[in-house]
Amino acid sequence: MSNAFDDVLSRHEKVIIVGSDCPEISPKIINDAFEFLDKSDLVIGPTYDGGYYLLGIKKRHPFLFSGISWGSETVFSQTLQKAETHQLHHKLLVKLNDVDYAGDWEDHGWDL
Repeated sequence: MSNAFDDVLSRHEKVIIVGSDCPEISPKIINDAFEFLDKSDLVIGPTYDGGYYLLGIKKRHPFLFSGISWGSETVFSQTLQKAETHQLHHKLLVKLNDVDYAGDWEDHGWDL
């Protein structure tokens, strides 16, 4: 993710990355994320399992990606702690569900 942000930030003023496993995300949430970046350093969309489905920044912040327990239920909290430690003004989006296991589809009543 860090490399993807670096690449896109070399050509654009702001960038978001969206997880491909979040069927609840909407165009409005994505538009809101870009708008929130006008007044924030970081925008993050948390998931109920402790991760996040969206991360947006305007400047390179490699510390957001180091020392994170990727794949754990603490990804969101660790990322948020790093943002607060480095005094990044952040905006939280609505918390959504994501899909980690096949059963998640049935648990939430989503259609394939």
